[in-house]
Amino acid sequence: MDIKFKEVNGVKIAYKDVGNGQPLFCLPPYPSSSTAFVPCIKYSIRRKAKIRFIALDLPGFGGYSSLPKDNFTLEEFIKTIEDFILSFKF
Repeated sequence: MDIKFKEVNGVKIAYKDVGNGQPLFCLPPYPSSSTAFVPCIKYSIRRKAKIRFIALDLPGFGGYSSLPKDNFTLEEFIKTIEDFILSFKF
């Protein structure tokens, strides 16, 4: 599964975008990364599920997403995730 990148609010976010069908945004459990969803994605692909998985690495986690600025507030963190989701224009 290839890693894609999208810059949102000055933060480079890494994510996996796999499958076709209804989009399902996967937010990994703290402090994990998008790899937490790989078994679920692989299972769904084998079952030919009509799901498009978009699994992101939260900013600063997973080794690929960039670290936010030092004084990144919880509100900025939430806004960045919200803007990431909205950037897909579903």
